[in-house]
Amino acid sequence: MAMYNELLWIFTQLPDDYVVLDTETTGLPEENGLPDIVTLGLTAVKNREISESVEFETRLQRRILEEAQSIHGITNIQTARFESFDSRWHQITDYLKDERSTHRHSQCQF
Repeated sequence: MAMYNELLWIFTQLPDDYVVLDTETTGLPEENGLPDIVTLGLTAVKNREISESVEFETRLQRRILEEAQSIHGITNIQTARFESFDSRWHQITDYLKDERSTHRHSQCQF
């Protein structure tokens, strides 16, 4: 049990209220540039309890690499029905307004 507590110490450092961001992408950065965001998951934590979770699916400007598809299971065919990231941006920013955030992937750039 002591080892388990050692792994979770970082969570004791978080504030009572924050939003966690998690992304699935088309793959890693490559010679053609940065990957596109396929999905953006946001989970609001209030008083150290999950209060709401939402996922935004976004249409891509580039193809999902096979390696990325094997990790997250989202295909290029599925993304054809998603809305563009730009058209979802106002919903995303409304959700994040006045919130502290932490990122699962620290190299994610918006």
